[in-house]
Amino acid sequence: MTTFFPPPPILPFDRFRPSDGLLINAQRWRKAHDYHRQRQNFHYQSLHQPGVVCGLGVTLISPESNEPEQYRDGRGIKLQPGIAIDLKGNPIIVPQAENVQIAVEPPTEEPLTVYLVVSYRDPDELMIREDSEIVREQFRIDVKTKPPSELEVEVCRIWLPPNQPIQLKATDDVFFPGYFNPDFRFRQWATLRPLGTVKIAQIEHDDPQHNVNFPNLDFLVGSSDILYPKLQGIEPVGLINWKGEEQQNEESQGKVRWRASDLEEYDLLYLTGSQLNFSPQQVKALKGYIEHGGVVFVDSLGDNSPITNYVRDLAQRELGTPLKPIARRHPLRRMPFLFGAFPTGGFGQPVNLFCGGGVILATGNIAAVWGLDQQMTISREVLRSAQELGVNILHYAWHRRIMTKLHQASTF
Repeated sequence: MTTFFPPPPILPFDRFRPSDGLLINAQRWRKAHDYHRQRQNFHYQSLHQPGVVCGLGVTLISPESNEPEQYRDGRGIKLQPGIAIDLKGNPIIVPQAENVQIAVEPPTEEPLTVYLVVSYRDPDELMIREDSEIVREQFRIDVKTKPPSELEVEVCRIWLPPNQPIQLKATDDVFFPGYFNPDFRFRQWATLRPLGTVKIAQIEHDDPQHNVNFPNLDFLVGSSDILYPKLQGIEPVGLINWKGEEQQNEESQGKVRWRASDLEEYDLLYLTGSQLNFSPQQVKALKGYIEHGGVVFVDSLGDNSPITNYVRDLAQRELGTPLKPIARRHPLRRMPFLFGAFPTGGFGQPVNLFCGGGVILATGNIAAVWGLDQQMTISREVLRSAQELGVNILHYAWHRRIMTKLHQASTF
């Protein structure tokens, strides 16, 4: 899962200014030292993301080992030496192997996820003797049942089934760990911060085919930072329910089901199906969303689908963004991947793109080839080309949101 890590806060630095004859005491020395630490952390958080640098593996402690008895009950693990860096750029250095016990109660109803995390501890905040001239920066190891906080770095997670005693096991397949196996697939690695992040959601509506491509949105988001590392898709893909009575919103007489502000969390909203029929409140919400930089991407199942004509008319009459074919120099055709002819979509249909401001209409069901089909017959060339076009769509949504916000009052 890809996690969004925020940039540093927009706050100025206060620097200590020495002068001739100034008496240097511990407080002033610490203030001068803290300034450089803050600058270093600010630099790291601006250009990098937190995570594991190296090491921090996990081995199981067997009952026959020479470790203390408390770790030989099937719950003990040994955290190997390694290095991580937290969100603020603080180094988390585990210099030697540490014994850890998975001291949680077995679940009784639902499976439970247990997280092994490490975090940085500032020695100035710990109970250390004042007469110590040298202090060592510390770390902390925690076993918890909630996802890591923003200042914690995940080492691994372990899935526990209900109504079974906890007995940890070595995994047979590191790519497909099971219950009681340490799972490293979700750990974050320290890396460069991407140029941008993009978050998408699918709008659910009354058409039976509205979610036919939902699994493929995950494929696209998961591939985006591999195909184009400067742009990172944020998982999981969201869902906005506009089905049936769920269409009631805060301006309606019925029970509140959704709010226009719910849309603002996402850079791109995805819709597909055979037909659409938005309420006036929904049209108003979409219009406000587009005015604030959002992008609505409608993936029509074909040129003759009723959804195609509905969206064209909606964009022209209600949203004020008439749709036009993608021109030669349009960002959707050029950034970051260059396209002459667009790839084929579902069932080999030709794909055409039309755009007007914050509305993109694709004919040909392009999302059908963003992921694997049931028979796995789609060629790699088709998948790769379709995903690259998908990355262009994500890039357009991110870029439009950023450029629109630059014309508006800052929300920082």
